[in-house]
Amino acid sequence: MMHPVIALMCCMLLLSTGPLEAPDDLDVTLVDSEAHLTWTDPNDNEDGFWLYRDGMRYRQLPPGTTSFVDDISGGNRRTYQVAAFNESGESDLSNKVNVRAEGVPSQFLKYGIPLLLIALVAVFVLDRHSKKKDLEALEDEGANEQVSDTGQ
Repeated sequence: MMHPVIALMCCMLLLSTGPLEAPDDLDVTLVDSEAHLTWTDPNDNEDGFWLYRDGMRYRQLPPGTTSFVDDISGGNRRTYQVAAFNESGESDLSNKVNVRAEGVPSQFLKYGIPLLLIALVAVFVLDRHSKKKDLEALEDEGANEQVSDTGQ
C-alpha cells in the first residue's frame, strides 16, 4: 500500500499536468495599429500559452494570461489563435479571430513605393523619348518642306 502523502502528491501531479481545455472566447479589437486580444482561461493547471499568429506559433505567454496586445502594420491582415500548454501537452486551439489594420500594407511600403518610383521614372523617360522622336519627325518634315520650297 502506498503512503497517503505519496498518493496525494501523485494525484496533485496528475491534476497539474492533466489534459487542458482550449482557451475560450478569443476576441480581438483593433485600436490604432494594435490588435488587442482577450480570451478566457478555463484551466488552472497550464504552464503557459502559445499565441498563434497567421497559423504559426508566435509568442509564449505566462500562465494565467488572458490578454495580449500585438502591433500590426497598416493594411496587414492577421489571424490569431491561442493554446494552453503544460507537461502533458498542448490544448486544442481556441477559436480563430481575424483583424485588418487600416492604412497601407507594410509590403507596399517596403517594395511598392520603390517599384512605383521606378515605374514613374520609366514612364517619364519613355514619354520624354517619345516627345523627342515627335519633335525630330516635325523637324524632318519642316526641313523637307523648306527644301521643296526652295526647289521651285
